[in-house]
Amino acid sequence: MPPPILAVVFLGVMAAALLCFALAWRRRADRRAHVRFAVAGAAIDVAGTLAVLLTHRVLGWVVPAHDATVASVHRAFAYVVTALLLVQAWAGVRRLPLHRHLGLPFLVLYAVTYALAVVAYAPR
Repeated sequence: MPPPILAVVFLGVMAAALLCFALAWRRRADRRAHVRFAVAGAAIDVAGTLAVLLTHRVLGWVVPAHDATVASVHRAFAYVVTALLLVQAWAGVRRLPLHRHLGLPFLVLYAVTYALAVVAYAPR
């Protein structure tokens, strides 16, 4: 698979997850809609993350980074935001107050992580 196409696909999938998370945060007063968007975002994110890991580690398809430092920072943020996603989902299912407190920080960190991915990997 050509790296520019792979990069666009991966970034598109993660953009869809980011959009779902933003909509979930915006619709937090409507529990039903909030949960739908949050679950969709989480499913898209986890599927996208697994696809990136499998294509890279199993198939050997590599998307070269434009800047190795930005790519390293992106990966560090990605690990943190993935862990935060799990905490956020767990707290939401349990209806813990922590869920409400982590909503905006999670969304901001996810957006920063996505922006770093765009800088590091988007075709130029």
